Amino acid sequence: MTSSPPLYETIASQLREMIRDRRFVPGEKLPGHTELARMFAVSSITSNRALRELEQDGLVERRVRQGTFVRDISRKLRTVAVPLDAAESRYTPQLMEYLDGVLQEAEARDIRVRLLSLEEGTKIGRKELSALQCQGVLRLGGHTPGFPRKAIRDCGLPWVVAGEEEPEANGYANEDRRGGAAALTRLLREDGFRRIGIIGTFAWRNHNLCREGYREVVGADMAEQLSRDLTPHVMKLTPHLVVEVLEELAPQVDALLVTGGSMFNLVAWAWLQGNGNSLPLGFFNESREVATLQQQVYFCHLPHADVGGRALRLLADLVENPQFEQRAQLLDCTATRPASGRR
Repeated sequence: MTSSPPLYETIASQLREMIRDRRFVPGEKLPGHTELARMFAVSSITSNRALRELEQDGLVERRVRQGTFVRDISRKLRTVAVPLDAAESRYTPQLMEYLDGVLQEAEARDIRVRLLSLEEGTKIGRKELSALQCQGVLRLGGHTPGFPRKAIRDCGLPWVVAGEEEPEANGYANEDRRGGAAALTRLLREDGFRRIGIIGTFAWRNHNLCREGYREVVGADMAEQLSRDLTPHVMKLTPHLVVEVLEELAPQVDALLVTGGSMFNLVAWAWLQGNGNSLPLGFFNESREVATLQQQVYFCHLPHADVGGRALRLLADLVENPQFEQRAQLLDCTATRPASGRR
């Protein structure tokens, strides 16, 4: 059973949000602990503790015999926290390209990047996050175990996601996977292929966006008939299972889109080559390994590094102006034919 946070933390969290929303502006005097106690129906000891929490966060300045004032901190992103799963197996090439883009943009803007290692079982709370003295948080990709949502909320920090359309975040930058998949499917259609299939794990948001773009071009009926969702098998997904799906679907299609990371792509490529099959394939560059095949297949180029840089720029805009409106930013993806043209 999860216990409720102490009252002083609840009050401090509400005051942080009010400062962030500029209901209390820099230089303005906050209500004293006695007045806060009446406002929140708590003891003066509790309200005083809440003010001390804000002081430790660097948000307010307590002046002897004068009161507590909001500090005049420039609205500029100087330090960003980037939580990363400590397990090296999760440092996929895709995430590293996002990080490369973040680091390049940070260097150009003189922003300090604090990488926050999320060790298994480690909980990042408000105090640990406050100690980083960051003005915002950036998440890379769609899933980061232990991502400190509550601590971010308690600190009143904005957070942005690079690489997934995350509705809970303050903003996100992502590849336009829906548009990229539609462009890739149209390219196949232009080259005369009519029965186009798709495989992937469509419970994953980015992969489902690819299927939505594909469906826009082929129509709902064909999408229903020629889509193969591997989500039910995701916990025991093996190359052998992918081959079984390919063997079942390949005779029904004259081209195939493959989304779902390097394993799906490389298995599909190896299977076709081993069987002397000339079925045209459409890939998305989920990894550098897949990118090596872009001359041999129809290819959707996902600008990972650009997404990382754009996400950091968006976070900087949100820190400087909390009312900034362009919080969902999609970067165009390009679709190309194999180097030898139509296959």
